[in-house]
Parts: sequence; C-alpha cells; structure tokens
Amino acid sequence: MKIKPYLQSSWLFLHAWLHKLPNYCLLCEQTADQVLCHSCLEALVYQNDQVCIHCGLALPTFSSRRCGACLIADQHSAYERLYTALAYTTTAVPLLHKAKYQPRQALSALSQLGQLLIEQIELVQADEIDVIVPVPLHPQRLRQRGYHQTLILANYLGQHFNIPVDYHTCQMKRCLNSQATLTKTERTSAARQQRLQNNFVIGKAAKAWQRVLIVDDVITTATTVEALAQQLKKQGVQHIDVCACLRTHSPQSLQRLRK
Repeated sequence: MKIKPYLQSSWLFLHAWLHKLPNYCLLCEQTADQVLCHSCLEALVYQNDQVCIHCGLALPTFSSRRCGACLIADQHSAYERLYTALAYTTTAVPLLHKAKYQPRQALSALSQLGQLLIEQIELVQADEIDVIVPVPLHPQRLRQRGYHQTLILANYLGQHFNIPVDYHTCQMKRCLNSQATLTKTERTSAARQQRLQNNFVIGKAAKAWQRVLIVDDVITTATTVEALAQQLKKQGVQHIDVCACLRTHSPQSLQRLRK
C-alpha cells in the first residue's frame, strides 16, 4: 500500500494554499476576517467538561466524569479518553462536509477545526504523547478525494505540540463504503464492528509506542477508533486516547449539552 506520494502531494497542497484563507465566513458567506464569523462561531455547540470523558455524550448529572454505560463497559474498551471539539449539529455539519468533500474550501475548514481541536487537547498533558496517528484512509478513497483530511488535522496537532505524526504504520486493508451511503441498520455499532474486524494492519514500529493519540474527524459509534485502538493494543501500546472534531448526540444528550 504505497500511499506516501499522495499524502506528500496533499501536504504540499496545504502549504501552498493555507495562506489564501477566504475573507468571508465559510458558513454564512458574510464578510469576516477569519474562517468563521463571530455569529457562526457562537451558533456552534461546543463539547465541554459536562460530557463523559470516554464517549463524549452529555452527562445526566455532574457527579461523575463518566456516564453509566461507560462505567460498565470501560474494562472492555481499548482507548481511555475521547476529546471532541463540537457537537454534530446542523450548524457544524456543513463545516465538516467542506473539510471532507469540497477541496477548494477544505483547507479553510480544516484550519478552523484543527484550532478547535488544539484548544481541547491543550487541556491535557500533551507532552506525554509519543505519537499522533490519524485514522487511516484507504488508497482508493484517497485517490477519489485527493487529500487525507484526518492526516491534515493530525499535522496541525503535531506541529502545535511538537509531537511526531505517523501515517504509514497503520493501514486499512479493505475500502469500506462511506457511512453516508449505508442503511440505518448498516450504520449500527455491531454492523460496523463486523465490517471493521481485522481491517487495520499495524506495522512493527508500533511496538515502540507507549502512549498514542488517534485523530478522527467525527465520532458516531466510536467503532472505527475502537477497532484501531484494539489493534494497537495487540502491538503493546499501553495508553491510547482519541480526539475528533465532531461528536454525534442523541436528542436528549444534545439538549443537556445546550443547557
């Protein structure tokens, strides 16, 4: 799986165009001196210290840092903590779609999402992280899209915290259908877990890692990052955390988060 040339091209493209950020808001298209205007930034729903530190859903009470479901299932999870920047809302989704599917606006969107992620990660001991690993993108999907959005996000974090980013040790064997093309039944955690089973290939370099930060763009069921974390654990990685730009919520969880 020789995807390195494609990734190098994407990173060169980023450096060449990053300074050409728009002078209008990426969401409302009103004049702005930054990627998003103040009104659109205020319209976003931010993840905060009132969410479960493992699944990212809003806590019903603030007496614990983990929700009941995660307290029960924690011993079976391969990763320890999840850091997310935004709730998956009608305001945030267009920003994510621009980052993933609209190359002309992707870099601006990714710069905004990257900054929001940095603000979340700065709350922890980032200097304890050995390496940052973006969720792999299959070469076929990379050729279709032309860039790897989670790698660009990982590079934002890596440059800010001075932590190495590794994009070649973890690879994906099969190209899976996009979540957007799946039926409701196929999107369930169990169905996705079955599709992801043994789909990640981990190189020998992972045996030297002790603490890893996995980067993804959106967390829905957390099945993808859990599957990747499980494979890293098998290679001897002791501690794994996950960060992502967006976290989906149930209506009840989102209502609690808005309060």
